Amino acid sequence: SYTPTLVPHNVSLSYMNTATRLRFLHTPGHTPDELAIWDDDEDILYVGDTVYEWDPIIFPLQGDISVWFDSMDFLIEFVRERNEQNHKLGRPTARINSGHATSMADALDVLLEGKKFIQDVVSGVEPLKNRTESGGVVQVHYAQENGRFSLRCPEVLIEEAKSYYKP
Repeated sequence: SYTPTLVPHNVSLSYMNTATRLRFLHTPGHTPDELAIWDDDEDILYVGDTVYEWDPIIFPLQGDISVWFDSMDFLIEFVRERNEQNHKLGRPTARINSGHATSMADALDVLLEGKKFIQDVVSGVEPLKNRTESGGVVQVHYAQENGRFSLRCPEVLIEEAKSYYKP
């Protein structure tokens, strides 16, 4: 049982019971209502569809890559702080699970490399693989040669993000 509460961007809410300690992190970008969940006991970050490997990250038209960059920066700093604490305590580094293929990977690595890939897309370093139209919306597809990270989204999201991200 819970009572929903609207919170500002990137605010941590803690839910504690006898079984687990979870922090709910508002991480918009992929969608305006995207959440990540941090498990304090297991040192695992659950990011849903925010970022993942080996399957295309798919942004809907309601997504915002500029806001996604802010959320990624927030998550990167959050994980760095947890890793520093874990190092002092002799604990392993944080792991990440997503809504798709990524499971139990090094959280900081996935966050940093996923962000870099999207930066490469927005800055034009990563070449376009495919452009299609569906329902009057132009969709684009980008993919790393090794297949680790790929992206499918409305082209307008890339264009809007270009004004935000300057290499």
